[in-house]
Amino acid sequence: MTRTEEQAWHKKGRAYSDTFLDKVRVRQVLKKRKKAEESGTAVKLTKRQQFLDSYIDRLSQLESTCARLKRFPIFLSSNHTALERRGISCVSQFVYHVENYLAVIYIFDQRVRRLSGFIEKLAKKHSCTQVDVQNLMTARKDLVASVEPLVVIRGSHTHEKYFQDDQIDEMLKYDKASDFATTPADKKIFKNLAKTSLALQRRRWKKDINSDIHKCEIQMGVLYEALDKLVWQIYKKIK
Repeated sequence: MTRTEEQAWHKKGRAYSDTFLDKVRVRQVLKKRKKAEESGTAVKLTKRQQFLDSYIDRLSQLESTCARLKRFPIFLSSNHTALERRGISCVSQFVYHVENYLAVIYIFDQRVRRLSGFIEKLAKKHSCTQVDVQNLMTARKDLVASVEPLVVIRGSHTHEKYFQDDQIDEMLKYDKASDFATTPADKKIFKNLAKTSLALQRRRWKKDINSDIHKCEIQMGVLYEALDKLVWQIYKKIK
């Protein structure tokens, strides 16, 4: 994929949600849902509208997860002194955000599968264009594969006591050693080692996360284009 193609897919990924929600049929569903919520009555949608409503929900959930992922480089750049005063060190705060990032990556993976699987199942049921179905399957496979290493790490973390990373483990040892140091000089040495290590880990993880997000946004553009072609084929076929 060339740089120009990357930029085009990246743009499609950013713009898709807004352009989809701006379509007349979708606006009608959202307006009807809002009026029903305001009046406290049950939402009465046609089968076509129910389909769009379900798609909107899945799409918005995926978009909200993407927005959460983009915040992590900011979270990893700073710490709260109020938490430090309560005994939660800068290092502990950093590790907390790293572990949460891995958890959100897992949620992202599941929501990609949920959204694309929903459309794939209906596309096959309604005999939509096979090429378009295959394009969706390929787009999902590529996107899921790009985050799979992080999902595996998160899965391992779920079944073990702690998230394992050699460089972070070393940083945690320095941080913990400063708590048990018996002299001010030793305490200062370990604190400085932990602080230096933290600066390195912040740069490392911010770089990796920004790279992950960039790759995902490019592939999201491919996924969204494949989804959009099938959404309107399904819509027309629903009776």
